[in-house]
Amino acid sequence: CLGGRHSGAFMGRFTCRSALVPRLASNFSIALALMVLKLIWQFNSFIRQALILAVTPLTVTGFGLTLALALGANFGFMAIQGVLALAGIVVNNVVILIGRIDVERKRRDTIAEAIIEAGVRRFRPIVMTTCTTALGLAPIIIARDVLFYDLALVTAGGLLIGTMLTLIVIPCLYGIVFGFGATKRTDQ
Repeated sequence: CLGGRHSGAFMGRFTCRSALVPRLASNFSIALALMVLKLIWQFNSFIRQALILAVTPLTVTGFGLTLALALGANFGFMAIQGVLALAGIVVNNVVILIGRIDVERKRRDTIAEAIIEAGVRRFRPIVMTTCTTALGLAPIIIARDVLFYDLALVTAGGLLIGTMLTLIVIPCLYGIVFGFGATKRTDQ
């Protein structure tokens, strides 16, 4: 097309992105393995760690819906960075909730009572953290910043949806796994 003495090559954003995404993917598996080991160590339980990682599909639902509803959003490198930040925040919310359920289990007669009390005690801090993060990202979203729009949109929207789902699904899963009516801790 160009002739014998001419050639073409991709430059700029495409080359940077194509070089960074494979490195990001390879480091992601290392980060995930370290996170799993840390959660097992923190909770001394494979079951609780599995409950915490069960939040991953909720996070995917959150940012997926956000990208589907937002016009002009791209799932590029910055959006991937937003997904990683989002996953960390949502997992932190789950760690806080499950940790509180475990504390309440020592004080309550049944697991159902512990789940309800933990939900009541942690609902406000989790929702406030989510709202302040989303509101902090709102100026970037409103201004449609060229560089950070996708990151902010994925993080804020995914966090709002993921947190709502987390506050409903995780207590239910905890009750199903450990038994809503159980009175003694048999999972240690």
